[in-house]
Amino acid sequence: MPCHLDVRDAYRLFFSEEVLEFQDAGVDFLQTANNHSLDSWEDGIYATIDYLDSIGIPHTGTFKSQEDCDKQCIIEINGITFGFVAYTYGTNGLPVPSESPYCINTLDNYDSVKLEEMYQKVRDLDAAGVDFVCPLIHFGTEYTEVPDSWQEMVVDGLFEAGADVIFGGHPHVVEPIDVRTIENPDGTTRTGYVVYSFGNFVSSQRYDGVNKDLGIITDFTFTKEFVDGETINSVTQIKVEPTYVYWTDSTIGVIPVLEAYNHKSEYSFLSDHDWERINYAKDHVIEVVTAKGSLDYSIDGDMYIVTPKKLEN
Repeated sequence: MPCHLDVRDAYRLFFSEEVLEFQDAGVDFLQTANNHSLDSWEDGIYATIDYLDSIGIPHTGTFKSQEDCDKQCIIEINGITFGFVAYTYGTNGLPVPSESPYCINTLDNYDSVKLEEMYQKVRDLDAAGVDFVCPLIHFGTEYTEVPDSWQEMVVDGLFEAGADVIFGGHPHVVEPIDVRTIENPDGTTRTGYVVYSFGNFVSSQRYDGVNKDLGIITDFTFTKEFVDGETINSVTQIKVEPTYVYWTDSTIGVIPVLEAYNHKSEYSFLSDHDWERINYAKDHVIEVVTAKGSLDYSIDGDMYIVTPKKLEN
């Protein structure tokens, strides 16, 4: 989900002997709606909210009151406003408590009423005049590197409602980034972006023929310019950093793939299996990311730069 997370700081978070909070890895914001949010029922949701509030990390997707649920989530960064709405496709069959239906934003397995509720929240953020509307969606089919028809349907609906950049998760493997040309109601067009799935960042899921040990961190550059009295908002650059999760008897660690590949002497603790996976991830992840055909890519040091190739409706 969207946050400013530097790979090297994230690496430090998991290898340092210091007691560190999320902020020490550069995490500034979290979405908390996913299929496991109700695993410990309402108490688990509320405990998570209380903890995040105690360490000062803004969040959305789960709530302690209807008032909080109804409140628009708008964050300003360097003079640019971002509007967030977060939903999960479902909650693993666990019912949302009838006395607190506000506690989690769920689509109830893509129920049409819940979908419209989400789309309306996107429309409201767009109408509020935020610079970028960014839905955060937990959806998709686990362990598949190709978006399913439900994801495509939801993404189409979100773009139509006014979304600019959509961030997705849940499949546990990396899925493509896509770029769209979207027609606005007034006949003008805008560019929309979607990351279907970031894969796994830190997890207990190892490679077993499925690439559950791989993920990506994306770095979007958002710009806001004033030209001839008109405001122009755009995404001017997207960087992608593939990541690899490795295990030892005592450690679960996150490796920045290109950095490790380019500086092998600094990662001498990795096993032959780890290097096999890193060598694989270096090419495979970017192939998946660009599989939709809308992006070209190049390498800039330890990051991939992805750029629109051909925008199609």
